[in-house]
Amino acid sequence: MLESSFDLLEAEGDEVEAALLSAHPLTRPIIVAAIPRRLPSPVMVSPVVDLTRVRVRLEGYTSYSVVSALIMNAALRVLTSTAVEIKPQTWKTRVAQSAFLIFITISVLCGAYTTVNFALVSVYAKTAIGIGLDEQCATLLKLTQPYRAMAFRSFVGCLSSFCFAFPLAIYFKLRVEIEKGEDAWKSRAPAVATAALLIGFAITLRMCRDWISIISTATEHVYKARVALGR
Repeated sequence: MLESSFDLLEAEGDEVEAALLSAHPLTRPIIVAAIPRRLPSPVMVSPVVDLTRVRVRLEGYTSYSVVSALIMNAALRVLTSTAVEIKPQTWKTRVAQSAFLIFITISVLCGAYTTVNFALVSVYAKTAIGIGLDEQCATLLKLTQPYRAMAFRSFVGCLSSFCFAFPLAIYFKLRVEIEKGEDAWKSRAPAVATAALLIGFAITLRMCRDWISIISTATEHVYKARVALGR
């Protein structure tokens, strides 16, 4: 039955063509207007990638890069503006200096890793989508999942290290400033700086505890569901 319908349509097309050739040139537009037009059948294409969801996902990667770059820049500014030379040198000041430099180093390196990692994935995924390589974009996101997981851990390390380094910077800053001031306050400089350091560490520990709680909640309700869906 379907073949007979196609034959009928072809016969009608031949009749229309013959009518147009035999008609007077002035009457051809009238004949063309009277011919019923057949619309092309729509082509059903099953999209490989949901572009809207992928775009939102890539914007999240960009947010990681931006925040990591900001923290890395802040860590570098704290490093260059903090004088860690305190006299007289004791084992406590040497431990504080070493801890400060270690935390700053971890923050800068982890921030650089996170920034570049998420930026590369976002750039190449957007490039693939822009030139119509949807399947290749999905493959890229799947294969780079371990690197993005490591970049997320690096992001947490960058943020936490900076939050521990900042109270140490306040410690050195207070000691230097107080020791430069009045003689009555010079003897109190270590105690005041240590108090500021302990308060900063207490606030940092509370922030880290809340961040861990948020990450655990997201892992339980979001990331496990994503792994179950294979995304």
